[in-house]
Amino acid sequence: MISSLNSYQEMASETANYPYRNTDFGICYTALGLSGEIGELIEIIEFFDYEKEDVVKEIGDVFWYISQLSVELGLNLSEIKKIINPISVNQIDLKTINQNLKYLGFVSGKICDKTKKLIRDGSIDKIYIKNKIAEVLVGLLNCCLLLDIDWREACQKNIDKLKSRLERGVLHGDGGNR
Repeated sequence: MISSLNSYQEMASETANYPYRNTDFGICYTALGLSGEIGELIEIIEFFDYEKEDVVKEIGDVFWYISQLSVELGLNLSEIKKIINPISVNQIDLKTINQNLKYLGFVSGKICDKTKKLIRDGSIDKIYIKNKIAEVLVGLLNCCLLLDIDWREACQKNIDKLKSRLERGVLHGDGGNR
C-alpha cells in the first residue's frame, strides 16, 4: 500500500511514458491531462449514477497527473503539500462534493491558462503553478474525505493498473478496457 505522497510519486514516475517528457511540452502534456482527468471525475460524479470503484479509478488518474506535472516542474508532492495556503483554502467553502468538483475544475483551468503562456511566451510561472497544484491536491483530498475514499487506495489501484498496462504494452490508447 502507498505510504506517502512521495512514495506514490516515485512509483507513478516509473509508469510515465509520454511524449516530450522532461521538456516544456511535458509540462503542457501533464497540465492538459490533469484538466482532462478532473473533467472525467466531474462527469462521472455529476452526470452518472456512479459506482464507487469508478470514482476511485478517476481519483487515481487525477493523482497521477498531479504527480507527473509536479515532476515536470521539479517538485515533489510532499513539498507541495507543505505549501498549501490555509487562508486561501479556508476562504472557499468546500463542504460538499459539488463545491469541491467545481473548485477542481476552476483551478485546473487556471493551470492550463498559465501553461498556454509557456507555448506563447516560452516561460512559465512555476510558483503560481506550484500553488495551484497544492490547491488541486486540497480539493482532491477533500473529495476523498467526502466520498469516504482512502486516497492511498486510489493511488495504489492506479499504480497497479498502470504497471499492468505497461507490462502488457497497452499503456497508450483510450478508455479503461486496455
